Amino acid sequence: MTHHTRKELLGKIAEVENNAGLTGLDLSGLDLSEVDFRQANLTISNLSRTNLRGANLKDANLSGTDLSEADLRGADLRKANLMGANLSKAILGGIYFSFKRWPFRLKTKVKDADFSGADFTKADITGLDFSGADLSLGIFKDTKMAGANINTAITKGADFSETDLSKIDRSKKATTTAKKSKKSGKQKTKKPGKHAPKSAPDKTGKKPAKVKAKGEKKKAQK
Repeated sequence: MTHHTRKELLGKIAEVENNAGLTGLDLSGLDLSEVDFRQANLTISNLSRTNLRGANLKDANLSGTDLSEADLRGADLRKANLMGANLSKAILGGIYFSFKRWPFRLKTKVKDADFSGADFTKADITGLDFSGADLSLGIFKDTKMAGANINTAITKGADFSETDLSKIDRSKKATTTAKKSKKSGKQKTKKPGKHAPKSAPDKTGKKPAKVKAKGEKKKAQK
């Protein structure tokens, strides 16, 4: 994969029709802020650590693209295809995702990404793993989140109104709770000692007589 400069990329964009034919490019670490990528086909491209602030990615095909640690603040991602994209540790704060069916599916990596203030209203983020992601002040109104994992995500100030959170993935928390309850159960339940009398109450319900110690038996014989 050949690494391109910003100037080379802009020249390539000018050459191709409708920004097509930009697949498999190495654009890592470049300043591509405010660049117009509308309807661009950037599949399997490397955009890691790239500055994409204010970039126009509307209707762009970013499937399989590496966007890890990229700065996407203020970028237009409306109707973009992000199937299988890697957004780990990317900064997407304040972005509005207007999708009836959001393109971030199970294969999309969003761990540790910054989505603070992002608007997920009516988005479909079913099954996504947001472990360690920053979702603070995010808007999740009427959002489909079945199977989504937000156990270790930062959700301070996030709005989950009109969203069903009963089906989100709580497996990690549930497992931890189960382990704690088992431990506490063991501590509370005391097993009888080795030298405890094994005699059971007789049929009349009377308690069995106390077993005399060996010393007491000897005194009784004398």
